[in-house]
Amino acid sequence: MKLLYTIFFAIFLFGTACQRPTVKLADEVTYITLLQTDSGKYQTPSLVKSADGTVYLSYQWQQGDSAALHFSSLQNNAWTTPALIAAGKYWFVNWADYPTLAVADSGRMLASYLVKSDTGKFTYDIHLASSADAGKNWHHAGLLHDDGIHAEHGFVSLLPYQKGFFACWLDGRNATAGHEMPAAHEGHAGAMSLRAATLGFDGHVQQEWELDSRTCDCCQTTAAITNDGPVVIYRDRSEREVRDMSVVQWMNNNWTEPKNVLQQNWVMPGCPVNGPRMVANDQRIAAVLFSSPNDSSNVQVVFSADAGKTFTKGIRIDEGNTIGRVDIDWINENTVVVSWMDNEKLQLRTVSTSGEMSAVKTVAITSAKRAGGFPQLCYSNGFVYLAWTDVETQRIKTARIAVHRSYSLQP
Repeated sequence: MKLLYTIFFAIFLFGTACQRPTVKLADEVTYITLLQTDSGKYQTPSLVKSADGTVYLSYQWQQGDSAALHFSSLQNNAWTTPALIAAGKYWFVNWADYPTLAVADSGRMLASYLVKSDTGKFTYDIHLASSADAGKNWHHAGLLHDDGIHAEHGFVSLLPYQKGFFACWLDGRNATAGHEMPAAHEGHAGAMSLRAATLGFDGHVQQEWELDSRTCDCCQTTAAITNDGPVVIYRDRSEREVRDMSVVQWMNNNWTEPKNVLQQNWVMPGCPVNGPRMVANDQRIAAVLFSSPNDSSNVQVVFSADAGKTFTKGIRIDEGNTIGRVDIDWINENTVVVSWMDNEKLQLRTVSTSGEMSAVKTVAITSAKRAGGFPQLCYSNGFVYLAWTDVETQRIKTARIAVHRSYSLQP
């Protein structure tokens, strides 16, 4: 009997050792209604989460020359009544260059939004609003930049960092008359640059840097905070118009020189308006990138285990016909969830650091038009949350999908 028990126990251990936990997305999509009562357009949603896992949604409302930025949080599986962050006239409301929200500890919050500075098509500034009481009261905190030039400033990434916030953005102060105008961006001259800054909880800039003097004109930036400090990924722009992704890191109290993340050699005479997205977990980084070299569009995920010093080879996740518009978040230390668009389909799947992928899940049929904007994603407490703009109703839709752990037999 003892021998039989020993054999059975050995078989059990062997069987469980050959099983690897995997991540599975639930079949059911649950839609969460957001209160949107006013006439006018609701657009450009953005999803973030706080350190305790609370999910926040910010979005813009626009009617005529008036606009406003609102936010809501997810409580008991429902969105709270939207609260106003800022409102005014002559905002720059754009499908690809949208406001951002960051939530720090102790109820500290910071938001960015864009306001026209002159009559030019792409002359606008980055305004900041801060709150010290979890969004009950908001105060205008000035501009993110102090160059005073009527030029484009936007595509902001904003994150809690140390005793305040970290921001990076694309800056057009050097893209002034007298420089060669790119074919990409009517209204531009010269090259856009990438800048970054640290800010206090009140939104006032403490330190600022130029990270790259020549970047793609209008692709979103992305940033993450590792144990070593901030990391920024963005679409670069070489002299021969190669528009691959580059990364810079804060190391040893200085910024590293830009280096390539995933070499695809995409030669593009104009801006594709399709930026990267990145998330960090301690020293681990995951990023999702859109590219289209030789008119072959693809979405790929890369990982880094050393805070962005090196990256793995790309893991292609789309199944063709992709238009990018990507997002990503960690589910656990080895798995991310990624969203992208295949034409009008909002797609979702999980990807592990070892290259394992779940089946592609279609969350919604939306619009590939610019008005459809960039769908947003975040993961919190067992659920994936998504937000996107519904073009037909001019309203924002949100959904959640449960994440389950299952076990797959490994040889």
